[in-house]
Amino acid sequence: MADKLNINQWAVEDRPREKLLAQGARALSDAELLAILIGSGTADENAVELMRRILNDCGGSLQRVCHGRGFVCPGRRAGRGTLLHVLRYERR
Repeated sequence: MADKLNINQWAVEDRPREKLLAQGARALSDAELLAILIGSGTADENAVELMRRILNDCGGSLQRVCHGRGFVCPGRRAGRGTLLHVLRYERR
């Protein structure tokens, strides 16, 4: 089994933060936007993979991921204000 690459090992133009700065929010997937907010993944998944899995588990809906009470994933919690910004991006 090959080792997975951390995001900092990706090509610069593929990294979510750099892509956001260079191309704007519309160029990012929902998983990439959420990955920027959580900052890092787990030992098994980078932040983008983690958010892809969580979005998939929630039917691809940011509304269902956030469900108005705060975004929760293993070891992380983003505040409600941050979630409102995420939901605004959903309308991009």
